[in-house]
Amino acid sequence: MRRLISLFSIFTMLVIFSNADIYSQVQPPQNLTANLEGGINSPFAVKLTWESTNPANTVRHSVWRKTVNNTGTAHFELLAVSVNGNVFLDKRIAPNATYNYFVRAYANNTNFANSDTITYTVVPPPPPVPSIITGRLTDANTGDGIRGHIKLIPAQNFNHGAMAMSDSLGYFKIRTLPGNYFLFTAAPGYNFEYFDNARNIQTATVIQLLSGDSLNFDVDLTAFVPPVTLTLSGSVKNADGEGLNAMVNVYRIRNNTWHNFIGRAQTDANGNFTVNVKENDTVVVYAFAPGFIYFPEFYDNKTNINEADRLVVSENLSGINFVLESRPVYQNEISGSVSDSAGNPVRGFVTAFRKFDNTNSHPRRYSTHTDSLGVYSLTNMLPGEYYLFVKPESNFKPTYFRYDGAPAPTWRQADTVPLTENSVVQGINFTVRPRNNSGNGVVQGVVRADNNQIEGALVYITANSDEVVSYGVISAEGKFYIDELEPGNYSISADLPGFNSSNSSFTVDYINSPVSSVNLILSPDGVTGIDDASNTVTSYELFQNYPNPFNPSTTIKFSIPEASKVSVKVYNLLGNEVADLVNENLPLGTHSINFNAAGLSSGVYFYKIEAGNFSSTKKLTILK
Repeated sequence: MRRLISLFSIFTMLVIFSNADIYSQVQPPQNLTANLEGGINSPFAVKLTWESTNPANTVRHSVWRKTVNNTGTAHFELLAVSVNGNVFLDKRIAPNATYNYFVRAYANNTNFANSDTITYTVVPPPPPVPSIITGRLTDANTGDGIRGHIKLIPAQNFNHGAMAMSDSLGYFKIRTLPGNYFLFTAAPGYNFEYFDNARNIQTATVIQLLSGDSLNFDVDLTAFVPPVTLTLSGSVKNADGEGLNAMVNVYRIRNNTWHNFIGRAQTDANGNFTVNVKENDTVVVYAFAPGFIYFPEFYDNKTNINEADRLVVSENLSGINFVLESRPVYQNEISGSVSDSAGNPVRGFVTAFRKFDNTNSHPRRYSTHTDSLGVYSLTNMLPGEYYLFVKPESNFKPTYFRYDGAPAPTWRQADTVPLTENSVVQGINFTVRPRNNSGNGVVQGVVRADNNQIEGALVYITANSDEVVSYGVISAEGKFYIDELEPGNYSISADLPGFNSSNSSFTVDYINSPVSSVNLILSPDGVTGIDDASNTVTSYELFQNYPNPFNPSTTIKFSIPEASKVSVKVYNLLGNEVADLVNENLPLGTHSINFNAAGLSSGVYFYKIEAGNFSSTKKLTILK
């Protein structure tokens, strides 16, 4: 025991002597210098720099400044302690004041070494000579002067700009600091404009203002012409061709991403409807029948707003017809609400994605719109586990559901909600966050899945590692366009249930890269298996392959209500067999098979199923 204590004592003494050696060797900071930093867009500060030969992990620095108190007594006060690095900014300074500084290196409370004391007088540089912008706003047709707003937007920091109002004759004058600017003009009743004849800041011309510049810009604005009102018409019927008592909602889409409710129509006794829309709007149309007897859907047979067909209104649109599918008879329900962080209701679409085993399948999705209180309800759903997703209207970010209320931009971050034939699950509530829409940067690109075209994927923009700042939805062609981004570095990712996310990065710079282009490739998730749902299959059915068109592989899905000998083959346009995919006995249920067409040329083909007395053929397209 004595031997052990002795060894411990020797070790302790070595540590003490080692530390004492370090403390005794604290070296004073060298070459302390002071310079003035700051100016046009930031406050002035005295920047202190020094050199140190001490080990950074054992020796710290503090900064001291000599001041004079109310009695005239001079003393040094501590400005900062444990400074990280060899630089310090003293922002508590006054013009033309003289300060004395020194920096102390220390290793404990009693071992320290001071630098030499330096003296610095704050002499701010003379202010830059302002630049002057003059000009006149006029009507492009008449040449008359008009009253309007003029703003100079700094190219590097658009939040701080000079503004002016033109007088009754259209003349204006702005004094501002030198720099690079965008010139923005707008007037009530006229189309806004960026210099030079640009409709957005991405295509605007940068104006360089030097100290003392005096430049003149005359801008003619064109009068705003209200859009023409057109009609969108069609019908809502059931599978038997009977007209339904239904409601049809129309939502305007911007950049394939943000949506806002703009109109509603109720069908007549024959199931027909007509709703007014604006020329050149892009819209999606949603039909639902009260009573939870039929599934609601988007035109054309789409169950999710992200995948809904985008209709461009260039003329009166007719033939927007719906055939609503009857719901199964299950006494179950998932319900909840959508609100912001303050508890205010938010309108939006809630979609339930049934968890599936084979990620290449395309399972049934359930969607509904919240009411004015943000409340939603989904009923008569196939039993299983569901991911719940909300796409709010207007300026809110979409999210998947989590029990802890945290945002979940991707399906892998979400919690699933289990549902039986008779369970009623309430309180599945969403809290959505507002998106940032104050910038002028743009990112655009294309999302593909193994080079195949897909629909409905979300594209998320993140900053500061995991903060989602904006999002977009891809079009039917896989394209996305996200605007209103501030300058900075961003990460971008694409997400779609059943696929692994794809990530990249880009930078927004108003001068050098206001528009960034990024392409993303999704890969199927590694989960495998069959979504058999055997207890829900009541009839034979051959589904449309997904994706379609495709290159080089696609998934073909079919259902059989009983164990059967099944044959699935692919034929070319001449009727020649080109692939034998299935030729075996299979159990009842829903089955998915993968068809790889790498050895076939581009074109239209047919795939046919034969099972029992059932036969069905569908068309697929290979696009290379």
